[in-house]
Amino acid sequence: MSLQCGVVVLNVEYRLAPENKFPVGWQDSYDIVKWAATPAAQAQLSVDLTKGFILGGTSAGANFTAGISHFFAGHEDNEKLSPQLTGLMFIAPSVCHPDARPEQYKNRILSVDEINDAPGLTRKSIDYFAGEHFFL
Repeated sequence: MSLQCGVVVLNVEYRLAPENKFPVGWQDSYDIVKWAATPAAQAQLSVDLTKGFILGGTSAGANFTAGISHFFAGHEDNEKLSPQLTGLMFIAPSVCHPDARPEQYKNRILSVDEINDAPGLTRKSIDYFAGEHFFL
């Protein structure tokens, strides 16, 4: 995909949970994004992020992408990222804790509730990961 689009992809290998408690993986990802924006990193990677700086991730990586992009969104208490992000790509994130679902939308946000018996990722495992990352 990167060849077809003519883009450079930098894959972040952050430390994984549960061996590393949150926010270790988030901090690893944050550090690499901050580094990638530096002139030295852009020279080393032979990229010009002023042409486009897109963050993306899958599953927990998508959650980190959401948090990092929000952090760098220009809130006055946070560091600024230069060049700024120009796009985001989320694949299978879990960005809304089940307890935070607005009442009027609960009947439309069903995917978590519909996988109780699914192979692999179940409601029980989602609750476990939410507890690890959201301090429940």
